[in-house]
This record gives sequence, C-alpha cells and structure tokens, in this order.
Amino acid sequence: MTVAARPVADGGVDGVAHAAAADLTHPAAADATHPAEADAAAEVAPGDRTGWTVSRVRRTLARVPRPVVVALAMTWLNPGSYIDGFVMFGGIANQQGAGARWVVASGAMLATLVWFPVIGYGAAALSGPLSRPGVWRAINIVIAVVMVAMAVRLATGH
Repeated sequence: MTVAARPVADGGVDGVAHAAAADLTHPAAADATHPAEADAAAEVAPGDRTGWTVSRVRRTLARVPRPVVVALAMTWLNPGSYIDGFVMFGGIANQQGAGARWVVASGAMLATLVWFPVIGYGAAALSGPLSRPGVWRAINIVIAVVMVAMAVRLATGH
C-alpha cells in the first residue's frame, strides 16, 4: 500500500489517518521515515528468512564506523595479503619438509600477532614527535641522502 502523504499545519499527515500516522508499533512504520517508505521497508532481503528488512540491514551497516569498514575491506580485499600469506609463506613452509612446515606456519602467525600490535602502539607512541615539522625535515633529509647514495652506486656500478 503506497500512500501519497504530506505534512499539514496541525501536525497531522494529509491523506493518512492520524491514528495510522501515529502508529509506530507496526514494524514497517517503525523502519520507515516517511509513510511512502513503509512498503519499501517491508521488503525482505533476498534469501533472508529471519525477518530482516532491506532498510534494517542498511541502517545496521550505516552504524558500523567507517574505519572498521575500511579496515575489513583492506584486510579481506587486499590481494597482497593473499599473495604473502598463501603463496610466499606457503612456498617457504613447504620447502622445509613435513615436520618443519608447521614450525614456519606457527612462527609466521606469532610474528603477525606481535608485529601488528607493535605497529599500532608504536604509531600511537610516535604520534607526538612525528607531529613536529623539524622531525619530518630530518627524516626527509635522511631519505634524500640514502636515495642519492643509491643513485651514485647504480651509476658507478659499485
């Protein structure tokens, strides 16, 4: 049922009975922000038999903080992580023989469990010093010196 409704001066809704407009106990009415959206809100997500409506799924996803969505996307949609994790580490582990491949796999997992918290907490600890322009100027000078040294070495063949 689609109803063309518009607000009127007395706070009611033109074209919809006041009792129906005020009834927010109906699930479709509670999901919708506009009476015309009530029918769209009642549409069930494809393949869903739990009663989740499309608008409810959208609202739930909208509540997930953007950094969490970005972190999950960069984790699960990053082909480099699959290449490193499966191809490179898998190849190295398989070269070690049947007994040692689990040692390599365990070491890689342990390194991951240590490495990422160190990066996170290290970034938090260094955020103060790295916010000063003088520190970045020194870092850029060191990078420039290393790049010039590499260029000279490549150019001279040494």
